[in-house]
Amino acid sequence: MMKDARELPPGSQIEADLCIIGAGPAGLAMALRLDGAPFRVAVLESGGLGPEEASDALSAIASTSRFGDDLAVGAYRAIGGSATRWSIDNGRTKRNVRLTPMTEADFEERPWMEESGWPIPKEALDAYMDRAKAFFGLPQRSFLPQDWVDPETPALPIPEDRIRTRMFMFADADALLSERRRSIERSQNIVVYVHATAMSLERSPDGKTVSSVCVRAGRDHAFSVRADQVILSGGGLWVTQLLLASTAVAGEGLGGGGDHLGRHFNTHPFLYGGKFYPSDPALFAKTKLYDMRFVGETCVMAHLQLTDEALRREKALNMSMMIFPVEKEADAHRALSPRQKRGFDALIRMRFALRGQERVRFRHVVDLVCGLDGVLKRLVGAILWPKTHIGKGGWSRLDRLDRRYQAYDVFHLAEQGPHPDCRITLSDERDDLGQRRIHIDWRMRPEDSAAMRRAQEIFREELAKAGLGRFEIADHEGGPVFVHVSTNHFMGLTRMAANAQDGVVDPDCRVHGLDNLYIASSSVFPTGGFANPTLSIVALGYRVVDHVLAKMTRVHASNRVSVGG
Repeated sequence: MMKDARELPPGSQIEADLCIIGAGPAGLAMALRLDGAPFRVAVLESGGLGPEEASDALSAIASTSRFGDDLAVGAYRAIGGSATRWSIDNGRTKRNVRLTPMTEADFEERPWMEESGWPIPKEALDAYMDRAKAFFGLPQRSFLPQDWVDPETPALPIPEDRIRTRMFMFADADALLSERRRSIERSQNIVVYVHATAMSLERSPDGKTVSSVCVRAGRDHAFSVRADQVILSGGGLWVTQLLLASTAVAGEGLGGGGDHLGRHFNTHPFLYGGKFYPSDPALFAKTKLYDMRFVGETCVMAHLQLTDEALRREKALNMSMMIFPVEKEADAHRALSPRQKRGFDALIRMRFALRGQERVRFRHVVDLVCGLDGVLKRLVGAILWPKTHIGKGGWSRLDRLDRRYQAYDVFHLAEQGPHPDCRITLSDERDDLGQRRIHIDWRMRPEDSAAMRRAQEIFREELAKAGLGRFEIADHEGGPVFVHVSTNHFMGLTRMAANAQDGVVDPDCRVHGLDNLYIASSSVFPTGGFANPTLSIVALGYRVVDHVLAKMTRVHASNRVSVGG
C-alpha cells in the first residue's frame, strides 16, 4: 500500500523488519521481492507519486559547487525515481531508456587506472541479470547481435579484436511504473511512504547497527522508522548526503572511517564524436541494426563498443559508439533565425511542462507566439527530412537511404575514471527541510580526456581497417567534445571494497562496521564503464535483498524455535 507521510502524526515511530530508502527502480524491485513474505517492509520516498517542483528542489546543489558547466543535477524524487524522467521516443511510446550490461573488463583492475577494479567479478551480477531484465519487461535474450540480426539487418563486418557490436534494449517507463505501482498497492506487507525524506541515521549505543531512521515530511514534521535491516537505494549523491549527515556518533559520517565516503566521484560524460563518412553509400542500407527498431515487442538498437581485450591492452576508457545518419543539406533544412529558435525552444519547454517535468513560464508563451514560423518550419522539415538523434530512431524505415544520407553523426557514452579528489561534501547552505546541501568538487582530469580520445582513435582505426569508411573525430582544444559532462549517473561515492581502508561497503554492499546497513545504488560502483547503470543497479539490488532476506529468514526461524522451546 502507499501512504502520504504528511498525514502521519508528528513524532510517529514506524516499526519494520526492513526499511528501504528510495523508491526508484532498484528500491521497487527489492521491495517487491519481499511481497507476501512474513516481513514488514517500509519504503521511504522523498518525492510523491510523480515529479513535483517542491520535491525536486531538495536536490539542488550548493551554489559553490564545481561540476563542469552543470549548475544542476538530475532530480528524480518520485515513485519510480529516474524512470519518471526517461525520455527516449521509440516510435510507439515516448518514455524509454536504453539498457545494456557492463562488460567483464569494467570489473577488472586496470594497472594504469587509479582505484580501478571491483572486489566481485561480473558473474556476481550476471546471476541476477535475467531477473533484472524481467523487472523491466525485457525478454530473456542476450545483448549479443546474433540474437537480433536477420538477412536485412546484419551486424557490421568488423573483426572483434578491438571493437565489437552489442545491443541496447529499451524499457518503457509507463508500462513499468503502472504495473509496479499496482503491485505495491495490492501488497499487504509493503508500505511505501511518499514525501518522506530520510534526514539521518542513528546508531545503536554499541555503534554496530543503525537503530533508527530520522525522517521528515515537512520542516516541522518529523517521525522515525525502526527496522532490523536498512537498505539505502536512492541516487548516488543522495545516499552519500544521508551518510555524511549521520554524524551523531561517527563525526566523519557513517562509512567514512577510511576517508573514502564522498570521494572517487565519477559519472558518464556524453560526447559528440564527429562524422563518419562511409566508403560506399550502400552502407546506409546495411546498418539498420544500428537504428532504434522493434523486433517483435522489444525495441532494440545496436552500437559499437570497445572489446574487453582492447581495454586490457590500451590506456582507453570504455566507450560506446552510436551512429545517426545525417541527410544531405541538413543544415539548410533546419536553419532558424534567433527569433525562430526561441520559439522552437519554447515549444520544447512547454512539452516538458505537459509531462510535469517543468513549469510553464509566461516568457515561453511569448517566445512561442513570436517564433511560430520557426516551429512550423521545423515541423514541416521533420516530415520531409525526419532527423534521428540520441533520443529518437526510425531512419532505417525510410526509402532510398543511399541517396538521402551522406554521413553519420557519431555520439559516445563514455567512462570516467575514479579519482579521490573528485568528491562531494556538505555545505552550509540548507534546503527547505533543513538538510545541508551537497557541495560538488568535480573536474574532468587531463588523463581522462586523453583516454577518451584514445578510445575514439581505436574506433577510427578499426573502421578504416575494415574498409567501412572515414571517422573524422570532433576536436575541442585537442580533446573530446562534451555535449554534457554528466548524464546524471553518479558513481564511486560509497565505493565497494574488500576492507574499510579501501572503500565504504563490502562485497555484499554492507557498510563497513555496521551489521544492518546496506547500499544498493550506483554510488557503490568503483568503476562504471559506459553503460547506463540502471540495469546493473537492479541486478545488484536483487543480490543485496536476497542476502538480507536470507539473514532475516535465519533470525525469524531462530526466534520461532526459541519461542517454541
